[in-house]
Amino acid sequence: MNGGKDVKIGHDKRPVSVVPSDEQPLYNIANGRILTDEFGNPLVTKVDQFFLNDVSKDRSTSVVFPSIPQEKENKRIFRTVGIATGTYGVNFDAHVVITNVGFTTYALLVKEVDGSFVGVGTTTPNRVSIATTSGSIVTLPNFPNSVEVRTIANLGGDYNHIYFYGDEIEKIQNVTIPTKITKNEQYVIKVSGGGIPHGTAVTKRDYDRITLSNNVVVSSGSTSERVEFTKVQESVSVDVDNVLKIAEQFIETSEVSSTLLGIDRAETQLSLFSNVSSYGLNKDEWEAFTYTDGVSFRSWDRRINRTYGSRFLTKIDEITKESAITVESFPPSHSYPFGPKFNKIGIYNPTLYPKYLDFIRLGNALYELYKDKLSGYGQSWIEKFLNESDVRPEGSGNAVEVYYKKTDSTSKPAEDYTPVTGGNFDYAFSKIDTWTDTYRDIVSEKLTDPITGELVNFTNLMILLGNNGLPNNFSQDDTIPGYQTTYRRYVTLQSRRVFRYQPGRISGFTFGSRASNEPVGGMANEWGIVNKTDQYMFRIYAGQLSIIRRSTVRLSDDVLIRNGLNPTDSVLIGKRRSTGTVQPLIPNEDPFDDQEYWTVEIPRDNFNGDSLNGNGPSGYSVLTENVTMWKIEFGWYGAIGARFYAYIPTGNGDARWVVVHTLIIENSLGQPCLQDSYFRFKYVVSVFDTGGIRTPQYIYKYGASYYIDGGDEGTSEQFSTSTGLQPKQINRTSEAALIGIRPKDVILSSSGVEIPNRKLVLPTKLSISSDSLAEVKVKTCTACPGYGHVFTPGVGTTISGRTMNIKFDDGNTISAVGAGASFTAADIGAKIIAPSIFNAYITEMDETGSTITYDSGLKTYNSAKVYGWGPGLDGYPKYASGRQIAGDNAVIDYGSENPNGTRGVRVPVGQPETTLDGVQIYKHQIRLSNYDVHFASDYPIYGSKIELQFVNPQPKDGISSYRNATHWADFMVGLTDKKPTISGNTLNGWDASIVPWVDYNNASNNYVGQGNTTILPENEILFGEATHTWAGMNEDGFEYGEAWAPTGIRTRMGIDSRIPTVPSPAGGRCCRAIFEVAPPVVIGANVKQLYQKNPETEQDDAAEGTYLKIIGGSFTSSITDWVGGQVVNKDPETGILNTSSTILFEKTNKPSGSTITYAQEDPNKPFAYIDSEGKRIEYIKISNPIVDTENTGIFDVMGRPITLTAERLNETKVKLFRYEVFPLYFVGKLMDNAQINNISIKETIGDNQKTTAPTLGITRPPFGFIDNAGGNAAIDGTPPTNYKSVKRLSSAAIDTQNQQKLREETTVTKDTFYVGKNSTKQIDMTKVFGTDRNVITPDNLNLEATFLTAKKLDGDNVNNTGNIQLTLNYKEQ
Repeated sequence: MNGGKDVKIGHDKRPVSVVPSDEQPLYNIANGRILTDEFGNPLVTKVDQFFLNDVSKDRSTSVVFPSIPQEKENKRIFRTVGIATGTYGVNFDAHVVITNVGFTTYALLVKEVDGSFVGVGTTTPNRVSIATTSGSIVTLPNFPNSVEVRTIANLGGDYNHIYFYGDEIEKIQNVTIPTKITKNEQYVIKVSGGGIPHGTAVTKRDYDRITLSNNVVVSSGSTSERVEFTKVQESVSVDVDNVLKIAEQFIETSEVSSTLLGIDRAETQLSLFSNVSSYGLNKDEWEAFTYTDGVSFRSWDRRINRTYGSRFLTKIDEITKESAITVESFPPSHSYPFGPKFNKIGIYNPTLYPKYLDFIRLGNALYELYKDKLSGYGQSWIEKFLNESDVRPEGSGNAVEVYYKKTDSTSKPAEDYTPVTGGNFDYAFSKIDTWTDTYRDIVSEKLTDPITGELVNFTNLMILLGNNGLPNNFSQDDTIPGYQTTYRRYVTLQSRRVFRYQPGRISGFTFGSRASNEPVGGMANEWGIVNKTDQYMFRIYAGQLSIIRRSTVRLSDDVLIRNGLNPTDSVLIGKRRSTGTVQPLIPNEDPFDDQEYWTVEIPRDNFNGDSLNGNGPSGYSVLTENVTMWKIEFGWYGAIGARFYAYIPTGNGDARWVVVHTLIIENSLGQPCLQDSYFRFKYVVSVFDTGGIRTPQYIYKYGASYYIDGGDEGTSEQFSTSTGLQPKQINRTSEAALIGIRPKDVILSSSGVEIPNRKLVLPTKLSISSDSLAEVKVKTCTACPGYGHVFTPGVGTTISGRTMNIKFDDGNTISAVGAGASFTAADIGAKIIAPSIFNAYITEMDETGSTITYDSGLKTYNSAKVYGWGPGLDGYPKYASGRQIAGDNAVIDYGSENPNGTRGVRVPVGQPETTLDGVQIYKHQIRLSNYDVHFASDYPIYGSKIELQFVNPQPKDGISSYRNATHWADFMVGLTDKKPTISGNTLNGWDASIVPWVDYNNASNNYVGQGNTTILPENEILFGEATHTWAGMNEDGFEYGEAWAPTGIRTRMGIDSRIPTVPSPAGGRCCRAIFEVAPPVVIGANVKQLYQKNPETEQDDAAEGTYLKIIGGSFTSSITDWVGGQVVNKDPETGILNTSSTILFEKTNKPSGSTITYAQEDPNKPFAYIDSEGKRIEYIKISNPIVDTENTGIFDVMGRPITLTAERLNETKVKLFRYEVFPLYFVGKLMDNAQINNISIKETIGDNQKTTAPTLGITRPPFGFIDNAGGNAAIDGTPPTNYKSVKRLSSAAIDTQNQQKLREETTVTKDTFYVGKNSTKQIDMTKVFGTDRNVITPDNLNLEATFLTAKKLDGDNVNNTGNIQLTLNYKEQ
């Protein structure tokens, strides 16, 4: 039955006569088949019920022993016969048939890399003479009928070959194909590796190539990875030992001691968590994050290393063959060296780049030295250096660039061309990688000359180069293999749960792992337990094992001395060196953690137990690269330390736990030794200096467990929630989410201090009353932090922008071409969509060009200025004046075609290649994508804190006839105090009494707008905007489209880069904009009013309006937009407010004839300058006098500013609206092809909270539309989830208002129940939830919510609704 697996005598899991009804088989989600093990036994979810009636002799398991001690048995034998790094996912084989072409022998001409031709011919069967090298003979099977030619470029077709190079060829020598051997000796060679289908076998092996039975599947094209070859022999006769060997199971209590630091252990150990990654990463139990910073190219960072295959910055992998999860990093030593052509975006380094050029020149010179000048050196040695036909500097002066040989074909179909990369740089960058490793060996004097046997160093190389007439002016200090070595590469795996501590109990965490231990600095591997304030970790740095404690609680000097440390020693912990203290206060290496910790690292030599270096009591030396079990135990009580163990062999096939160190803290501190005693598992690979790293860095996570040495449920509190007095309606077509539970992020103390929530929510009983036959499910859904678990409405646009022809007058000025073509001020802010213009917006009208002013006041312009975000990779919201859109700016032109029909020819923008009406113009039409479509809600918002929650699908735009997704589709969301008019889902606009507007077609009313306008000026909105960051550039230096800079959060208003992308429908990245309304505050003190006076000189000037001025002080500096804000004055003596004022701030301008140089000259803010006496002067214009025009007194100005905070807006925006600020209204704008999904609004009013999905109206249908998420979202104001706190100290936030549909794509069903028609039923939920089962507790980002859903099962199309009530009891502990 069990296929020969171990039999456990006395095991407590016995066969039972009745299978419990709540056991569920596991199914293949793709085809619905029941999953089985390799012997056909069905897999079930768990075995957690046993029956006493079955625990009897009659029902016991029989064990029968064979009569002879040994016997023969046929078995399948698996043996690894080769592990090597090969290149696959490509086809480099061209099969050529040769005919007699007029020579006396068969011949073939082959073009060499340098362009010359080599003649290939023969006079002897199966032998080929190379014509240019006399006497060189190569034997070729089947010649002349077939010759295999190895190409440089990928030919496509079948991808069933693996190619091996250099030293890797020797590693496949044992990969052989069976010939004429006996039946019992027959075998196949199976192949395993990334992208190689299961069951693939070797069908042929040549010198450096293996042919497979299947094509490989590599999504990103070619790859170079380690592959394993396994020899599988069928029906091999072996001797079987029938002697039953007895192995004692470890008892549940620890074998090390009966106490830990004086605390007695309990008799029974309570196991709360155990995990082995047999089936890969279980996302219910583990979460993984990565982080990389800096600027580079993916092709450079993933270049091929000749020993280990493709590099990578970070990786999380599932090695199911080993039941392991890995966290790994294998970056290049240096980041990409950007040349002068990248200077326009600020990433060219004029100091480092010349050193990189000399690094290339040195490699070229050494290649020539060993290939052409010196004799006796083999090709493998020569290839360690850099062939100038592959990589070389080109150019002169300050314009020297590096030529990299590319291996892509220029005749690819247009749809296959990928201009983002500029071509295939794998070959050249792999050569750079090899030369980099050689260079580092030279620097460290680890390279041995194969001829002389001497170590190679810079001194003797310069002599050799000089003696052979080659450049020898190189030095170690002036050569470098790239730019930066200090970019962060960080990857972590951690448990989603934190595990509770119980007073008086010993908590234990065990780890099965192995980790790399390369003896160089710059990286650290760590595994252990962490929370937000405390950490106990095993650590490997520079190949050395240590133990590290991080805590916000400082250890006393006595404790440090007791643990073998000198408190005044200076130490280096990672990249941070402390002076005069062995316990510095420093951050850890987690880029997502900004906490500073008192950090103590205990090196192996200071372990007070067994140091496991061969010198300890056991005499054993642990090798961390081998699988080892580790353990951390602590018993807190606020004052007790921790103990660290390893599980090691002790001889005679035995093994045991040994103590490696005890952290002794007792009776030494005036406060608890930990701020928090609840921990989670964590595994970390952190690389912070790549310069010396030569091998992949990794931790393999195998088993992990947590236990309490004795224990009980601990303190718990009972709660109850229900669907309410009114029944909830259910139907036959879809499930209704009736109750939602989300753990709170924090719990507030009585003094208002936020404490991280670590409690467990455990449902205990569910009561159901239904008038229908109903199916009730327990589900968990993962989405955004506190929202997105259900569908809500979104908005979107199609294309409505106008097209036109233009010409470039200079690099940043365009002119309209064609009859009637012009620009207006309304075009300011429009993005230009064109096949070769990226990151370009109209920023202002060109007043120097021709203009026309009409009677209505409308002014048209023939030309306009265009700029993009900058400087640098993300200058938003500023524009880069130093970057030209046209002229010398090299780009990909998706609208051009070369003779082979390939799109993406590299040409300068604005090159006049065509004419219109005799005028040379930019060769393509452009489209102006502007904020032409508005959307809004008339739902009044009153919260002092308002959170706009949405999902950004990161929509793209482009000229579809050339190429889609070359541009980002911008949008904005925000708040206004101007109430919109909405009919259904149509936004009629804003009435003229609320937003005055100009009607250029209404001459009879002096062009004064009447009724509604659909345009709300941006100065009436406090908004956040979603845009790109820069015009992305490829390795060739060509702009290829709009892109996002390589930073953590991948969109403006994003929340956290670790949050997974929400899947479709209505998917995207979780985003949030937070608005906070301030109470009344003084925004200007000691203000004087100037009426019809020059604000600088204070001389009478009837042309001037009214100003507020401060002398020797300033208005509130945090407000970024004053225009439209209401002025309320306060008498400084009486404190009386004049709240009846309707005076508003207006745009401010310099007075006529001003000669003052201003320190601040933003028309949306007060102007500021320093007068001749050194006093700061500020003034701002208002609509009309705020006090009597003769009043020259001093008063204060009050306001209620609203602050907008969101990620990657690159500023904190603060705006003034009315003084009586409420109500506010949700509003937004969309450019062409924009989309916003899953919109909801959460507002906090005092202690109350409510969340809505308000009815939205949009302008210009069908260009603008309300999105219902593919029919999943109600768009009529139907309420979404609103997770409300039960009480202050409760862990749970409960939703009972939701009526929207649950997002099924990220939902997992935990259990299902049924209740009959007109019946009441109680469900025991402890079989679903428990400390060793499912729990409701916040993970690191708190993305998950648990729902109770219901669906009607009976009835028909007429009787298709029913009513149901639920009451859920749960406990928190």
